[in-house]
Amino acid sequence: MVYTDLQGRRHHVMLRPRGEVILSVGAIGSPQLLMLSGIGPNHSLIRWGIPVAHHLPADCNAMRDNPRNALSFVSPIRLPLSLIQVVVITTNVFLEAASNFLPFTPRSCSSFLAPRYSSIPLNIASVMAKISGPLSSGSLRLASSNVCDNPLVGFNYFEEGLDLQRYVEGVRLVARVFRTSAMGQIKFPGQRFKEREFWYLDDVRLPANVSNDDAVSEFYRKTVSTIWHYHGGCVMEEVVDAQWGAGHQGRRWLHLLAFARDQSSSHGHDARSVKKSSPSLSLSLAGDILVDAFP
Repeated sequence: MVYTDLQGRRHHVMLRPRGEVILSVGAIGSPQLLMLSGIGPNHSLIRWGIPVAHHLPADCNAMRDNPRNALSFVSPIRLPLSLIQVVVITTNVFLEAASNFLPFTPRSCSSFLAPRYSSIPLNIASVMAKISGPLSSGSLRLASSNVCDNPLVGFNYFEEGLDLQRYVEGVRLVARVFRTSAMGQIKFPGQRFKEREFWYLDDVRLPANVSNDDAVSEFYRKTVSTIWHYHGGCVMEEVVDAQWGAGHQGRRWLHLLAFARDQSSSHGHDARSVKKSSPSLSLSLAGDILVDAFP
């Protein structure tokens, strides 16, 4: 086996008899490296002149990502620095929040501010809705035969209509949270005796009428982005087997996101039946697999 380290140096490694290569490079890197190793759909490999070692048509399919939309605004009160915190969990939607500080430099610095204070730290709050699942899926394809080039990935966020219904549910849930008295504390006084209001960043704000399906759907299409929980690609029982093997000459593909849905499990449970909003527990699962493989 030949591999390149972080300094760009190439190394040659020989396997012992019945030895295995165990790789774990995520939902995007796993199918990419499989194809670059000659394991994948024939047509994709032949296109880039990669010798076909094993025709595996399911590799690089069933790519899924949990889409989210986020609203960020300036807080008039000091909020503690916080990473993602779960706010609400429903059957279809997760609401999460975070807060941080963003340096703000006025276009024309005030004469009252010393040069070293020309940048003002703004306390930013963010609330985001992420749907579970999802049902929509996409695929991954090689951009070249160079391992350093990122592959081309499409998640087809709106392929399934039920996903869009869940997005709408998430936006309305955010609107309900924004109407609570607790959220009123981080609103600014309105101009000319108007109601208190949020100071949104980039002027991205909820639709005026969240009961309008078309308006909410359009809002989500414009603001949808990833929350970096993409999964799939090397789906269990389609690309890797129950022993995490890719089915070709001693390659064990320890792929932590090998499920068609965003889910994982602890050791000893059916990984396909345990739902989780984050792949963090997959690290524990990976450790258990390594312990079993190398007692």
